Order: sequence, then structure tokens, then C-alpha cells
Amino acid sequence: MNVKKITLLVGLAIAVVGAFVTIPYAALILLVGGLVYGLWIEADNQVRAMVSAFVLTTFAESFTKAFADSAPALGTHLAGIVGNLGALTAGVALMIVFRNIYARANA
Repeated sequence: MNVKKITLLVGLAIAVVGAFVTIPYAALILLVGGLVYGLWIEADNQVRAMVSAFVLTTFAESFTKAFADSAPALGTHLAGIVGNLGALTAGVALMIVFRNIYARANA
């Protein structure tokens, strides 16, 4: 198993578990994990990763509003998972931007 796969699996585990229990600095851990995972995103998947980050962070707020009143037990956890995945993918998107800036500066 390589570092890329381990980083992704640990990030996914923290995203899911963090929705049910309090993990200190979970958002920071997810962001840093996303930055590390973003080092290996191929050019073909960069747009897909950035759109995923945008959608997940946007939907996390919508899930919280939609499910908090109607199904608080399920909605809170679902919104937490989506929000945590949004933090993970935000790190990926940020690393893609940093890599693109670096590539342009060195071109």
C-alpha cells in the first residue's frame, strides 16, 4: 500500500468517524491530509477534484439546514460526514491550485 492510498483511507476514516465523535483538530487533520493527497492528483482529474470540493462544502451547509429539523439524528451525522469530506477535498483543491501556481511560475 502506498502513501497516496493510506492518506486517502485515513482521511475518509477521520471524515466518517469525526461525524460521530469529537476528534481534536479534525478539520486541520483533514485539510493537511487533503494537501498531501493533492500532491498525487493527475492533470486529468484536477477539475473533477476541484468541483468535488466545491460541491461537498456547499452541500454540507445545505444538509445541515435541511436535515437538522426533519431528521436530527441522521441529519446531523450525514451533514458532519459531508462537511468533513468537504474539508478533505478542500485541501486537495488547495494543493492543486498551489501546484498550478508553482508550474506557471517555473514555466
